[in-house]
This record gives sequence, C-alpha cells and structure tokens, in this order.
Amino acid sequence: MDFSYCLTKDVEIPVSIKISTLEGSLQHRTLKQQQTEYPDYYVTVQLFGDNKPLTLPIRTSYKSFKNHRTWNEWLTLPMKYCDLPASAQFAITVWSTLGPRKLVPIGGTTMRLFGKHR
Repeated sequence: MDFSYCLTKDVEIPVSIKISTLEGSLQHRTLKQQQTEYPDYYVTVQLFGDNKPLTLPIRTSYKSFKNHRTWNEWLTLPMKYCDLPASAQFAITVWSTLGPRKLVPIGGTTMRLFGKHR
C-alpha cells in the first residue's frame, strides 16, 4: 500500500465532515389514537480553535425519520485546512425539535482534527 504525505499548510481544500448515522434508542411520543410522533433531528458542526469559534455552525438538511436516523451527508465548512490552528476541533451537536422554535440539544461531542504533532 502506498501512502503520500503532505504538510497541512499545503492543503488548500475546505474542511469537510461526513454525518452518517445516529445510533441508539431515542424517545418518541405516543399521541391519542395510538399515533406515534417522531421528533425531527438534525446535527450541527462548528469549528473551534483555541477555545474560540472559527466558523458559524453548519447543519444537516431536513429529513423525516421513523426507524433509522441516517443522513449520509457531507458538511463543508467555510475554512481551508491550511488556515486551521493546531488546536482546531469540531464541536458536533445533535438536536431534537419539540415544536416550532423549540430545539433541545440531546447529545454532542468534540473531536480534535490534529494530533500532538499536527
């Protein structure tokens, strides 16, 4: 297997991340007459560096879910790899909608883009 290496400062492409699938059991509400309401979910991704936001949050598109929560969607952030600080990290948040203008974060994580040697 062949590998190629380059310096981050030479990578002039935008930062992208693929949002794939949300796994695990999530609550849903049972309405009158045995109807089940499935809340809408979406994911936001934001870049941070030195504990400061580098971009505004970017979100996945709307999808109506029943059983599986799969986006398989690439999100491209408005920054290039060559412009990132060594401390760059993704802040990923999963949101649930409980109604008009009622959003609740139900989970999230951060993920560093570079190791200690960048």
